[in-house]
Amino acid sequence: HNLQVFVGLGSMLEAAFVTQQDRAAFLSKIHSALQRANCTAIVCTHGCDSPPSPPPNVMNFTGTVAHSWLFPQCSVVVSHGGAGACLALPHRKSASKF
Repeated sequence: HNLQVFVGLGSMLEAAFVTQQDRAAFLSKIHSALQRANCTAIVCTHGCDSPPSPPPNVMNFTGTVAHSWLFPQCSVVVSHGGAGACLALPHRKSASKF
């Protein structure tokens, strides 16, 4: 069974990592962890001008998405806890931790 994971860091990616190189390096670590865990995942790379190429099981995206639609599709949601994500939590079928 493949877990379907969403990783959204929102503005925290830009706040925590000053340079584009640091942001890309952090996203690369996320990609590696998801690949090792054999997860199918969507990673929001907003804030990184040159995100690393994802492994085959991961899709990068930079746009916006309706959290209330996306979260119920996922087994796991990893989020920075921003307003959009928190407002969508009542739509989750299972418990969520931030």
